[in-house]
Amino acid sequence: MKKPLFLALALCLVFAMAASAQAAPSQEVSEGTYDIVVYTDDTEIIAEDSTGQVISSGTAGTDDSEVIQTAMRAVEDGTVVIAPGNYALSSSIEVEVINPAATPTPTPTSTPVPSGNPDLVVTDISWEPASPATGDTIVMKAVIKNQGDGPTPAGVKHGVLFTFDDGAAGPGVWSDTHTASIAPGAWVTVTANGGSAGATWKAVEGTHTVKANVDDVYRIAESDETNNVMSKEITVPSVAPTPTPTATPTSTPAPSGNPDLVVTDISWEPASPATGDTIVMKAVIKNQGTAATPSGTIHGVAFTSDGNLGSKVWSDDFRTSIAPGASVTVTANGGSAGATWDAAAGTYTIQAWVDDVDRMVEENEDNNVLTKTMTVKATTPAPTPTVTPTPTATATPRPTQTPAPTPGNNVYGADANPTGNPIGGGDGYTNIVSRSSADFIVDTKSELLSALQSARSGDVVYVEGNANIDMSGTYNTRIPAGVTLASNRGENGALGGRIYQSKQSSPPSTAVLFRVDGQNVRITGLRIEGPEKNTNSVSYKPIGIYCTQRNSEIDNCEIWGWCDAGINMAGTGGSGMKAGGYIHHNNIHHCQMDGYGYGIVVTAGGVALIEANYFDYNRHSIAGDGVAGDGYEARYNICGPHALATSPHPFDMHGKASGSTTIAGDEVRIHHNTFLATSPSGAYPIAIRGVPRVGAYIDHNWFYYTQQAPVWQTDGRSGITMTDNLIGASGTLSKSGPIKYV
Repeated sequence: MKKPLFLALALCLVFAMAASAQAAPSQEVSEGTYDIVVYTDDTEIIAEDSTGQVISSGTAGTDDSEVIQTAMRAVEDGTVVIAPGNYALSSSIEVEVINPAATPTPTPTSTPVPSGNPDLVVTDISWEPASPATGDTIVMKAVIKNQGDGPTPAGVKHGVLFTFDDGAAGPGVWSDTHTASIAPGAWVTVTANGGSAGATWKAVEGTHTVKANVDDVYRIAESDETNNVMSKEITVPSVAPTPTPTATPTSTPAPSGNPDLVVTDISWEPASPATGDTIVMKAVIKNQGTAATPSGTIHGVAFTSDGNLGSKVWSDDFRTSIAPGASVTVTANGGSAGATWDAAAGTYTIQAWVDDVDRMVEENEDNNVLTKTMTVKATTPAPTPTVTPTPTATATPRPTQTPAPTPGNNVYGADANPTGNPIGGGDGYTNIVSRSSADFIVDTKSELLSALQSARSGDVVYVEGNANIDMSGTYNTRIPAGVTLASNRGENGALGGRIYQSKQSSPPSTAVLFRVDGQNVRITGLRIEGPEKNTNSVSYKPIGIYCTQRNSEIDNCEIWGWCDAGINMAGTGGSGMKAGGYIHHNNIHHCQMDGYGYGIVVTAGGVALIEANYFDYNRHSIAGDGVAGDGYEARYNICGPHALATSPHPFDMHGKASGSTTIAGDEVRIHHNTFLATSPSGAYPIAIRGVPRVGAYIDHNWFYYTQQAPVWQTDGRSGITMTDNLIGASGTLSKSGPIKYV
């Protein structure tokens, strides 16, 4: 669209407002003899400086006066040049006409009265440096204009999201600092100030499409919501190899400014343990980085064993800064089953992992683990390896001791939990979102709805720990991409903020409380209570969380009373189980309506990693619809002792007819779970209702149920691999099967 500037005939503007234009002799304009040039193609009007930087722009015939006046204000003693074309001015401007034949006299037009809604568009995208090379740090900018009939609201973020090849060339960045009202026809330039990996983009070699999306999370009601995106190409050349210096000494690299924690020693008390001793674990951690560790941050160390000493223990009480080169000794003070191990005869590989949950940014994240061998002496003759101690007859929510039915180092059931957090979350859970990190703090329905409407990627919406928010009659509340909805379940014994629905007289057929509206959403630390907590059939389907987006995380929540499903993961497949949805450390119970009653269900090609949850009083704690693409991995979960009277198997994958066969989804992996229910007779733990297209793999679980085979398969006799599971409360090892074919 831009016209060549060589020999362009122009109007030289005088900085004054008057009634008419005056003619002047013609002259030629060569490149570089102006400060700003204005040009139009009867569609758009643009003002640029002599380097090509856009000063202002707008719609031809509507914004001509504002673009020209902005250009005039941008220079003091310089020259503003108007290229030949038609310009409609809403106010008189005194101009010095250089070529009156080529440029008609501006025609005054009336100024429209603002009314209606704003309409934001992106008129330009720029970056610094303007000519980047591979590896450069790029700062993104955009010009956003309100071309609507009303001003944008003051106090609301005018956000712009920048993406690079739709995410293929690196994580996006955004600007969300402009909150002043933009009048109709006006525009502003905004600069990226945040992003999921920082506020700048690291230039990648090649030609890329940069997109700028203004009001990307719909904070502002606009007259047109379809014109918010502008695209522009950026070309990043490769960096030429640097010639090898011939005689220049190598300079000492500057410190990076980050700590680097390593474990330099592992010890235990007593130093020579014998069978039956209580073992206390210790580790020496050293900061070998170039900066001190942050004060106030937990310097955590997780201790694990490859044998049957017990579940993971950890130290998480050291929070003092460690200077570069300094070391400290920490002692285990917690664990999923206590802070110590009960010594059992054998030789074990002990692992100590500092900063195991990545609380700190380090120079090197790959050197945090040290291993050491521990030998526990036998004080009495070792029992026959196949004999295992029999637990008491009373079923407990969690096995207190994982038996070792073979001489090997296998661990069975949920006590294998290596996550460092308690099964079911709550007390002892460490990955709790701090109230101080919140962008929005809410304790009422109106505040919650307003915050979720305003939040953008990276924001935290925090529900007060004592909140009771009644969402009855409100459905499909959307959680935007990248937003965390959090409360404080487990913090100093807190229950977490409660969000609930009561039964309504005329609910929709599918009544969804929360709908995940984009990727990278996290829901954590909440109590999410549904309206139906018994087995009675109802005419509608309440669902707590409905998610169709990948990379979502639901953790440390209590979820109950959703007679269709507590969580429905729909169509999230196409990559790994965890990318399809990470559901962990929740207490999910009383989802038990006859015919439905799913704690978690995957549908429409959905997948999920389901880890370290406590389930009870559900019809099916985990289920799949069975269509092609459905799948899940379930590990380190406990299914409680309370089974329903009808069709109560905890883990399920439905079957779907496919030609002459019945498929049961794609892939099911069930390992290291504990199933405590022993009755009724139909409470067999697992049902696979067809033949999975990839397979079902069932191993290292502990089934207390003994009335029939723990695994049933209907509509097929293949596709299931079942090995190395314990059966019965006493933990009898079954190397293969048993499976009942129905």
